[in-house]
Amino acid sequence: MMKRFLAAIGHLLSPPDPKTRMSASEALAVARAYLESIGDELREPIYVSFSVEGRPKTVTWLVRDNAAQRGGNVYIRIDDATGSVLEYNVPGATRTT
Repeated sequence: MMKRFLAAIGHLLSPPDPKTRMSASEALAVARAYLESIGDELREPIYVSFSVEGRPKTVTWLVRDNAAQRGGNVYIRIDDATGSVLEYNVPGATRTT
């Protein structure tokens, strides 16, 4: 009973999710198109989420795969307002471009 009460209070006090201009499927399409343009691809499983960052508050999408193989574990940050790729990163990889 107490856990349910605390969960309800937490839900009331937590800020609502921000309004996004893009949907998760649109962010995924941008990430796929970006990777195709550089000759790469996303590998399953793929995770898509968004967060509010900085001041002024901006919404960014994070698309990442967890392929656990060479070229896997790709992180792509996408600006919700413009749909442009802000960051592309493969942890542990060295960039040649």
